[in-house]
Amino acid sequence: MVNARRIRHSAASLGLAVVASLVLAATATASPLGWTAPVNMRVHRNVFLDDAAFHKKDVAVAWQERRSGTTRVGFRTSVNSGASFGSAEYVGHSKDAALDVCGGSVLSAAYSHDVGSGHWQIEYAVRDVAGHGFDRELVSASPVNQHDPDIACADGRVFVTWYEPAGSSGDRMYVASAKRSDGVFSTPLDLGLNDETTYGSSLAVAGVPGHAYVVFTRSDGDLMFKHFSVGGGSALPVSADPEIVIGNGRSNNSADYALVAAEGSKVAVAWFKCGGLFVRVSNDHGATWDPAHKITHVNSCESDLAEGWSSVAIDGGRIIAVYVAAGAFGGGFVDLVDTTTDFASYSDDTILSKFNLEHMAGFVKVGTVHKIAAAFNPFNKVRFRREM
Repeated sequence: MVNARRIRHSAASLGLAVVASLVLAATATASPLGWTAPVNMRVHRNVFLDDAAFHKKDVAVAWQERRSGTTRVGFRTSVNSGASFGSAEYVGHSKDAALDVCGGSVLSAAYSHDVGSGHWQIEYAVRDVAGHGFDRELVSASPVNQHDPDIACADGRVFVTWYEPAGSSGDRMYVASAKRSDGVFSTPLDLGLNDETTYGSSLAVAGVPGHAYVVFTRSDGDLMFKHFSVGGGSALPVSADPEIVIGNGRSNNSADYALVAAEGSKVAVAWFKCGGLFVRVSNDHGATWDPAHKITHVNSCESDLAEGWSSVAIDGGRIIAVYVAAGAFGGGFVDLVDTTTDFASYSDDTILSKFNLEHMAGFVKVGTVHKIAAAFNPFNKVRFRREM
């Protein structure tokens, strides 16, 4: 799975010389990737990529768009590693879609649904990747604007996170889980407050069989990690470990915009601070962590170039992470960081030289070979391509 959210950088940090950034960012340069011709998932004025999920031969892409004065989310899926896609399916009056492909080629989605009077609630929808017609369940209802959910499967359970306004104080962060067989969600767990007074916030979830992981940033600026274990039997009971700090921050320079991915016992977390982009890896379900690695040296808070992580994904011992850069005076680029040493060494290569609002990459299986695939978002388009 790819866990990704739209980047919401402050306007204070856009633009400097792209060449300088590329020289500072890379520790090694690999051979350029060859890509298939891009396929348009959706062409529409003001369409924005929300999320993408990749699992073996299954691919799912979600976006949101304005239509007839309201917002809706759209989905397209593939069961042949992106060689072809089914027709689009839509959920009206909705925004902020998040995706995961669970075992057995099941597409799970979470999104914020407008039920009127400024009341947006988090819904969970599920169907076969190859099918149509979502079964929809309520995750949580509240008389406020619940927004920006994330979703991950962990065996027979699905975990959903979201934000919920807390008056003028900012947003409170929540997580709840349900058995995928019934879609009945637990009482939400309050993860704390993020006042978003600096640059933004973090709330993302990833899952593997028996485990789910949530990363989030509270108002003090530290990046927190919380591990959930899922037991066996028909009840699939959930137990939670105390959260730990895996990225230090301050209220005026938070460890933020975090993403998390997992496979087997490996967990990778990527985040942003003013001094650069950071990553950290655990190989024992988050019990212990390698040191944090700084991937770029551009201070987005003090320059005219802003950089932010867009996606992170794991395939065996290989991790890829994508970051997007944008300049205040125009232009931008997309770089892919690739490592088999948990970022002790890595390559950092430009895969698009033009600014794209979002770019989410993961792995698909083509025959017996695992290849990189990506959904990305040039203006007014959502597109897909994969490594040749």
